[in-house]
Amino acid sequence: MKDKIYKTKIKELKRLAFEDLDFLNLVHTIEVVKIAKFLSKKEKADIKIVEIAALLHDVGKRYCRNMAEHHIYSVKRTRKYLKDLNFDENFINSVCNCIRSHSGLVDMFQQWAKKHDKDKKFLPVPKTIEDKVLFDADMIQQYTFFGIAKAFSSIFNQYDFEEGLKEIIYNVFRKTVKKLQTVSGRTLARKKMKKFEKYINFLLESVYKE
Repeated sequence: MKDKIYKTKIKELKRLAFEDLDFLNLVHTIEVVKIAKFLSKKEKADIKIVEIAALLHDVGKRYCRNMAEHHIYSVKRTRKYLKDLNFDENFINSVCNCIRSHSGLVDMFQQWAKKHDKDKKFLPVPKTIEDKVLFDADMIQQYTFFGIAKAFSSIFNQYDFEEGLKEIIYNVFRKTVKKLQTVSGRTLARKKMKKFEKYINFLLESVYKE
């Protein structure tokens, strides 16, 4: 695909994606795209497949009743958008496979799928390098400043201040790193994790210091 044509199509896909996404998911998506493009270069993945998959991976969230099913709705919308823009069928399938598997290793979604007797096809795990790059980018977004702010807002609805900060370190940060699928993803995540753990420990020491 020629670069000029690709850029024109990307511009239209951005318009469609931004119409589908609320503010929180829009900022999340912008950051996921940035991380995904970085990891694609490191892992030698097809950057066009990854970029479009990252851009559209959450476009179905607004239209589903349960977040555990958002990948299915996102795939449906993505397939329509790409067909309307005359993308090649093999390319479309590759993008959709990335999106379909981007939640496959997330505990919350796995638990929901098990509870509702869903088969393995419902939450496929990442297989291709493009699948793995998108999965990692989606997870690593938790380590950005915006991702941490989102974690704070949700965690502190469930825990007090000290327990919430520890929950972010031990269950958000460290559990996420173990699930990452690429070497570059783990390296980037550990670098970001170290920075934010230092900040969170500083908060704990500052608040509870005698």
